[in-house]
Amino acid sequence: MSDPTNPLGGLATSATVGARLDIPVEVAGHLAVSVAVAAGLDAVETLTISGPDGTGIPHHVLELDRGTRVHVIDAPVGQLYVAYEATVALGESDAVEVTESERFHYVLPSRYCPSDRVEGFAATEFGQVGDEAAMAQRVTSWVYERLFYLPGSTTSTDDALVPMGTGQGVCRDYAHLVVTMCRALGCPPATSPCTPPGCRRWTRTPWSRWRSRASGVCSTRLGWPRGPRWCASAPAAMPPTRRS
Repeated sequence: MSDPTNPLGGLATSATVGARLDIPVEVAGHLAVSVAVAAGLDAVETLTISGPDGTGIPHHVLELDRGTRVHVIDAPVGQLYVAYEATVALGESDAVEVTESERFHYVLPSRYCPSDRVEGFAATEFGQVGDEAAMAQRVTSWVYERLFYLPGSTTSTDDALVPMGTGQGVCRDYAHLVVTMCRALGCPPATSPCTPPGCRRWTRTPWSRWRSRASGVCSTRLGWPRGPRWCASAPAAMPPTRRS
């Protein structure tokens, strides 16, 4: 959910974001969900975690790098409901320094971004691009032109090689493929999910597929190191709903 607000018109001073999850739990245990805005923001938040009878479920907050927060739930068997909403004050943030460990970490292959398996392809397709900003934009444009946005064409267990091979996917696949290619070229990117302006509500299925009732798409912003700081790009290949 994304709702920049300013009743007087002009630039918005705050935005309302949120998420609602319906999770079927078959085996009791700890369940971690990442729905909250980053720590340290000027935000007013509400969070409800309950079972099918409306009873609150015990949980605690775990803080990770860069203010990332996850809620760890002592999930019982049955249906679990999570509702989160936050109103966040808008404004410019301070530049974030890039650490040496981040430069190393974000260039490594991962479960959904197996960059080590496409290094030869990436080198042949993109050649040598010295400037990381130009390379990231080139990769983003390449993914935009190569993939067709088709809901249901991939599952939450598919890595970036699946949409690369089929030529179709959803928003997460665009992000995974951009990151995979950048890492294969030696650029350590990081991504952050975001909602397009004007989306009033987002719903999430148990299979981690995001849908917007307003526009049907979501986007991901790509960041890469520029000197000692992270630099944010335009949306990482905003999925087209049809080819031109």
